[in-house]
Amino acid sequence: MTAPAGIRVEQWFATQPQPPAFLVMPRDALFEIQGRLAGQLSLIRDPASLPILLRLLQNPHPYTRQAALQAVRTIKSPKSVPALLRLLDDSNADNAFIAMQALIELAGGGPISWMPTLLEFRKNPTYYAAMCRSWWEAGHQPDQ
Repeated sequence: MTAPAGIRVEQWFATQPQPPAFLVMPRDALFEIQGRLAGQLSLIRDPASLPILLRLLQNPHPYTRQAALQAVRTIKSPKSVPALLRLLDDSNADNAFIAMQALIELAGGGPISWMPTLLEFRKNPTYYAAMCRSWWEAGHQPDQ
């Protein structure tokens, strides 16, 4: 029996050699540390961390915003709504898409006729941000 694709990919990565230390420049190590930190940030689930996460949503780096956004989305607090509405206009379309998803989840989900795929959203993020904002303001907010 063949292992699922995700496990095969994980196994492949596990068999790959690490680059020799002399090939890794100090600046590369900084990027690796930043990536690992962002990955850990996205795993935060404690609602007490929400104020810090909301501040991180204003970080100039899109990947830091995305990691904080993933954590905020998982916490599902109505307190995050103002930040999520602002992030609908994020300069990074993927972050705006995640903010849209978080708002829809906060409202309870359900079928939405205008809901785009990520690829559709990337083609016209301004349009879908406006659709989401209108949908939200039309009374789809959760009870506070």
